[in-house]
Amino acid sequence: MASADLLLHPVRLRVLQAFLGGRTLTTGELGAELADVPAASLYRHVARLVDAGVLAVVGERRIRGAVERTYELRAARIGPDQLATMTVDDHRQAFMAFVAGLLGDFDRYLARGDIDLVRDGVTYNMDALWLDDDEYADVLLRVNGILAAHAKNRPVPGRKRRIIASALLRGDEGPQSGAVMTDTQREAATTVLRLARAGRFAEVRDMFAPAVRDLVTAEALRAAWTAEVAAHGQVLDAGPPSSETPSPGLTLVELPLRLERAAVTLLVTMTSTAQLAGLRLAPAGR
Repeated sequence: MASADLLLHPVRLRVLQAFLGGRTLTTGELGAELADVPAASLYRHVARLVDAGVLAVVGERRIRGAVERTYELRAARIGPDQLATMTVDDHRQAFMAFVAGLLGDFDRYLARGDIDLVRDGVTYNMDALWLDDDEYADVLLRVNGILAAHAKNRPVPGRKRRIIASALLRGDEGPQSGAVMTDTQREAATTVLRLARAGRFAEVRDMFAPAVRDLVTAEALRAAWTAEVAAHGQVLDAGPPSSETPSPGLTLVELPLRLERAAVTLLVTMTSTAQLAGLRLAPAGR
C-alpha cells in the first residue's frame, strides 16, 4: 500500500487523478494533460509511482528510437495502517492537497471557455443528514454500489469522463432536545401562526431579524402558505409548542398544526430575543 507522503504530493496527486476512470495513458498523453508540469519533473514523479506499484506499465512502443510507455493505475489508496499513524497535521495537509486538486480540476474546466454547468452536468453542493450508524452504513453501501456498477466502464464514444469527489465529514452531535423556550419565543411562534392565518404576511416579514429580513419577502411567505393550504386545507387547530436548540444562540420552536387533510409542523427558528431567523412548514414528525 502506498504511503500518504507518496500519494499526496500536489503533482503526483494530479497524475493519479489523470488516470481515474480506468484510463491508460502514455507519457506523451499525460504530459499533454499536465502541460504546466516540466517534462523532467513529470517523468520523475511517474517513475516514483511506478516504483511504488501505484502505476503499472501496460504497454511499450518504440518511436524514433525512444521507448514510449503506457501506464494504468493499480493501487492508489492509503491503507488503515497508514491512517493510524497520521497526525492531525498530516490529515490537515492531506485534505488541503485533496481540495487543491479539486480546485485545479475546476479551474481547468472553467478555462475551456464554452462552459454550461447544466449541459455539462457539473455541480457542487453540500448537504447534511441526520443518520445513526446503521443508517449511515446503509447510505454508504448504496452509494458505493451505484459507483461500483459503473467502475469498470471503458472509454467509448458517447461516454464522458466524470470526476466524482467525496468528503464525508462528521458534524456536531446534534440539537439539544427539550431546550427551555421563553414565554416571548412561545408567543412569537403563535403570533406567526395568527398573522399567517389572517394573511398578514408583511407583518410576519417584519418579525425577522434585520440580518435576514432583506432575504425574505411577504410575497414568498404568502405563496408558501397558500400552497400548503391549497394542498391540505385550512388550519383547524394548533397543539402545544416544543423547542430545541439547533445551534448556540438559536431556538427552534415546533408548533404542531392540524389541517383539514393533513398534520404539519410550523418550524420557527428564532434568536434569544424572539426575532425570526427561519420559518417553514414540514410534515408532522419531520
